[in-house]
Amino acid sequence: MTARVEAAMLDLLGKLGDVPAQLFTDLFELVAQNDLAVALLDEPLSGGGPDDSQVCRWSLDPAARARYPVDAQPGVSRFYVADLRAASGRYQRVTRFISRLRSRSIEFSDLWDSAAVRVRRSGEHQVLHPSVGLIELECTGMLSEDGRHRRVWYSPRVGGETAQRLQLLGEDGRHRRVWYSPRVGGETAQRLQLLGVVGTTSFRR
Repeated sequence: MTARVEAAMLDLLGKLGDVPAQLFTDLFELVAQNDLAVALLDEPLSGGGPDDSQVCRWSLDPAARARYPVDAQPGVSRFYVADLRAASGRYQRVTRFISRLRSRSIEFSDLWDSAAVRVRRSGEHQVLHPSVGLIELECTGMLSEDGRHRRVWYSPRVGGETAQRLQLLGEDGRHRRVWYSPRVGGETAQRLQLLGVVGTTSFRR
């Protein structure tokens, strides 16, 4: 079932060529993204297990916050914690992940003690790109039926220059590809080839 869900969500990811889109596990392990997401966020795929997830990077590595305005960073931290609280009762691996991260990050632990339970479906998202400047987006998420995967895409907010700046990032025509990590293999990779989704295990573009 997991392989079928993963293949289906990756197929959808490949069809979102005009907006940045990513596929995460329930632990925020980034397993796939399209080229426009790579150009916008420069976030590496997760190949090393839960400790390589985006929420771990965010909580433990200051470099992971480089593309986010300082005043927007607390909101991102609260989102990660609140979403994980909502998922914490589903699987033991989520509970173990949270316990380990609380022992390693004071910020995460403090937020865990105070954050509300919620799963974010949409919300504002700001990215400070080094080439095109501030990009204001609407972030939308969709959970898989089993709750183990989350597809996220970033749409330009109405008005402003966001759409033009995204267009600049995608002008080289590479944003029709999907990059997926080594964890997406076997039958899933074969199904992706049949669907016409181009993938690679390398993050570097």
